[in-house]
Amino acid sequence: VEKDCLEWSKKTLSHLLEDIAIMSGEGNLWIRTTKVEKVDGEAYVNIRKGKIIPGYEISVRVLWEGEAKDAQGGTLAKVSGRVELPYIADENAGAGEDPDINI
Repeated sequence: VEKDCLEWSKKTLSHLLEDIAIMSGEGNLWIRTTKVEKVDGEAYVNIRKGKIIPGYEISVRVLWEGEAKDAQGGTLAKVSGRVELPYIADENAGAGEDPDINI
């Protein structure tokens, strides 16, 4: 029996990755994630012989924004962008490798 878990994955990843402070004033820089823009691919759970076997191959895109301030707190620059993790899969889980990240 296979159960599709992509919608659950989208909700869970949004909860875990949205509105996270990456930098909070170190070097007068503020960077935070704003929104999970996209979760694509497949995520599923198989139950075989009483064993639960998860599987996934997904890509994730997260939006971020940053701000540089001067010593008095005035804004010097504002930037925004996205971080894309193009391939997250069960086959590379626990491999000790850094994920491929496109900015």
